[in-house]
Amino acid sequence: MGWASFQAICGLAIGLLVGPLLGMGPTIGTVAQALIGVYETAAPVLIFAILGPSVLKLLRHDRGDLRRFTLFAVTWFSLLRLAVCLVTALAVTLIYRLPLSGPPGDAAGALPTWPALLTLLENRYLLTFAAACLTAWLLRHRSGRAVDVFLRLPDIVASAGNLLTRLTALFGFLVGVYIVSLPEMLLTAVGRLPHATLHEVAFGWFGIETGSAGGLMTAYLTVTALTALLCFSLHTCLVVWASRRVPDFSIWGYVSGYLIRVYPPIWSTGAESLAIPANLATLRRYGRGIPDALRDMTAGLAATLNLNGSPICCLVLVPAVCMAIGHPLSALDLVLCLPMIFVLGYAIPGIPGELAIFGDPIAQALGISGGERDLFLLLFLSWQIGLTDSFRSAGSATDGVPATLLLTHAYRRRYG
Repeated sequence: MGWASFQAICGLAIGLLVGPLLGMGPTIGTVAQALIGVYETAAPVLIFAILGPSVLKLLRHDRGDLRRFTLFAVTWFSLLRLAVCLVTALAVTLIYRLPLSGPPGDAAGALPTWPALLTLLENRYLLTFAAACLTAWLLRHRSGRAVDVFLRLPDIVASAGNLLTRLTALFGFLVGVYIVSLPEMLLTAVGRLPHATLHEVAFGWFGIETGSAGGLMTAYLTVTALTALLCFSLHTCLVVWASRRVPDFSIWGYVSGYLIRVYPPIWSTGAESLAIPANLATLRRYGRGIPDALRDMTAGLAATLNLNGSPICCLVLVPAVCMAIGHPLSALDLVLCLPMIFVLGYAIPGIPGELAIFGDPIAQALGISGGERDLFLLLFLSWQIGLTDSFRSAGSATDGVPATLLLTHAYRRRYG
């Protein structure tokens, strides 16, 4: 992991330096979309391969308290996500200085709509989660070689994930080229939209005009910095909380032995699944006595239910994009979007560009349509890739360790 971190940093630096000389903005955009398509195809398979066997191990365990752990873990992670969404919404409201309410009748457009809810129910990642649980339930009394292979799938996925660390230099390079090419890509795309106009984004104490390449880059970097700050604050709270609750947990040992080795590869690739092998090893170190089935289950759930960096990033992006396209947004509008963001957070696959699934449902919930919707989706989808994706993904992946330790500690206190 140490060598992969060095490769990630070098790849990013080279991408930032040579990106302007290559003129590869449109090409990088096309390649990025193709890679996202590949990830979207593979992610449901990976989620199934991790969660299905983990659920089966718990269902077949001879201890009833471990079989109850699944419901307890889902509830615990859900309460954590709810707290993160509420605190982030409050912080974003204060930072952007959103008005409490908009024009009369404006808040009604923020209510979740049936098309948005149907889109959620048809989401492949929620269906994959349900299929994994159903398959585990059907196999709970079965045995044989095929079942043994099924139970070993998480180990196979973890080993395959280690191979991707050899490509971190390439991923870092692509991130660097994307960052420096973003303003040109956006201005070209905006110019193709009829009657598209970009407005000022007000971050409370200062405003940024987004009608120029420099303004677009400044707004993008500011949104990224705000996302990074909120994700880092959440991680710090979890680590400090774990140090006070979990025996033998050392903050310095955690930072030096895990965080600085894992964070850069995840940051460069934007794929949280790369952290699963390191997360399991760290949980073995600090979670002595945790049964293997319970540890594997918590690691699998944390990789799908604990991706709180994505709701944080989504809440940061919505006000900025609405301001840029000139769509009025109030604090009440943002609060009424929280149920949609909260539920959609269960359908994200932990891949680069995963916030793509939030774009259209949120636009529908806010009553954004026509050409304004096209501009909203363009900025929302563009600003969530690159640096923004790196910080939220690295935060979500590393949050899994302290969150899992706190979860198992709470479970032990309740059930013994």
